[in-house]
Amino acid sequence: MKVRVKTQRLCFDGTYVRFKVYTPEDGKVMRRAAFVCSPVGDAESWDALCGILASQGCLCLTFELPGFGHTPVRAPQDNITRASILWGVLDEVDISRGEENSKWHLISHGSGCGVTLEMTRTEPGSVLSRVFISPVSHIFNYNRRSYSLSKLRRWLYTKQYELYERHPAKFYKRIHKLYGEMPDENRLDKLSREFFRENRIDTLFELFEKGYWLHKNSLSVQNPLMLIWGKNDPFGDRPDERLMQSLPDVEVHYITSAHMSMETMPQEISEYLKGWFDFVEGRIKSPAKKK
Repeated sequence: MKVRVKTQRLCFDGTYVRFKVYTPEDGKVMRRAAFVCSPVGDAESWDALCGILASQGCLCLTFELPGFGHTPVRAPQDNITRASILWGVLDEVDISRGEENSKWHLISHGSGCGVTLEMTRTEPGSVLSRVFISPVSHIFNYNRRSYSLSKLRRWLYTKQYELYERHPAKFYKRIHKLYGEMPDENRLDKLSREFFRENRIDTLFELFEKGYWLHKNSLSVQNPLMLIWGKNDPFGDRPDERLMQSLPDVEVHYITSAHMSMETMPQEISEYLKGWFDFVEGRIKSPAKKK
């Protein structure tokens, strides 16, 4: 089955969001899934994966976090605001399709998982399930004051950013570590241009100070959750233990990938997601076999 792909932009109180909608060509939608990328990626990070899922009858929507990807760099970075904006996008998509009050599977990557936690906390009735791919939950925090950057830390972050700018090989080495392989030249060039856009460092500071704070009730919501973790992830060979202890019923799968597995292993992840969707929706009795 072929897939229709449409790139759109919406503005909410001055904040622009870029997203892509993948629709089965025959228009028959079995389910809906929304994908939230991390600051490292963009909407295109999900292209291969969403192409597979949409060809199987899933309406897929991929977000870029405000301030990253191809969106203007000036954007709020706290998860409460970002969650509100992304729900606004989903509402607009529903309205445009004449399908209000739909329920969604939410899939997120890296620090984008914090947005999904906040989206679920505020609108649990609109969430069928959640999937975290390589969540960087070890840097999530429940104390707002702990992420106030000192002048010294700002200076250090700025110097590291400038070092990457002056020496692209160091940036490419970091990308290789996140991917577990070197992306092709076009993808590498796009990631570089996005990361080094003018005033991007200010957006990163905003992210460091506000984007990793979570509401104290973020982990108390009971919507089903599956976690996919790459055994070669540079953040460690296992997810953050605090996350695992907070969510004891989480379905966990380990795959032979690094951090950006949705780009490097889309076929395998699509199989996990399809089994998970069928399980949550009651089509099968158990999700994909654990590995």
